[in-house]
Amino acid sequence: MKNLKQFYWKLTSRLELFTHTVPLPFAIYLGTIASGLNDKNQLIMVFICSSWASLTFVIGSLWRYFRLQYFFKKMERFESSPNSDLEEMLSFKLKLMRYPYEEGIVIVLRWICGATPALFHTAYVIGFENARLGLQILPFIIFMIAPLSFMAYFFITENNLRLLLQRKSLLDLEIPVGRIPRFSYYTRIILTVFSLANLPFTLFSYMLYAVVNGYLTVQNPILHIFILAIMFSLPIAFVTYVLGVSVKNGIDKVSYT
Repeated sequence: MKNLKQFYWKLTSRLELFTHTVPLPFAIYLGTIASGLNDKNQLIMVFICSSWASLTFVIGSLWRYFRLQYFFKKMERFESSPNSDLEEMLSFKLKLMRYPYEEGIVIVLRWICGATPALFHTAYVIGFENARLGLQILPFIIFMIAPLSFMAYFFITENNLRLLLQRKSLLDLEIPVGRIPRFSYYTRIILTVFSLANLPFTLFSYMLYAVVNGYLTVQNPILHIFILAIMFSLPIAFVTYVLGVSVKNGIDKVSYT
């Protein structure tokens, strides 16, 4: 299981580093400055949201470990038994190829199941009237972050998964064309562009909604705009990079086969 632990920690560190350095700080920062709370309640909100984020991190990491453990045990059995059933091996390889989708779906569920109770928990502690604006921003935050997180987790997982798919037990196992999961590079580029363009569009839609209805008054707006601009640049640079790596690896594979 040494290979499992190495692969698990490598994949987990990359996935969670993205979440905890890009979308999570952005969501918490936006929630605090746009919620109209005083300093004390902002600290309460940051603490509660960080606690729920830690809980979803633990649950997501445990799920990932047991899912990868299943894959590694299967591969070890196939490699130790040369007469393994071909259909079972094909089914296993297909599951492995679909694993990046699973990571993408799980991170979306983590955002929904983490941000929603976190904000309602905050509202319960500080009072629902005080947290009214914070609750209104919830759908905007999820709609802003979920597509970006899905694409980032898909690309990061897929790039790391190539190491497993190149193992001897799977490398020469040819899957019929009709059974290969379809997610073309055209579709990937379109969804990536949408997830990136969705960030400023959703943010400014919320800002317009809040200002028009008199919900939002922000002190030092230039400072916040500058901070948000820096935060915007991080996901744009990162997701663009992992998309480029994914496309390059795909082109290299076609070129050398």
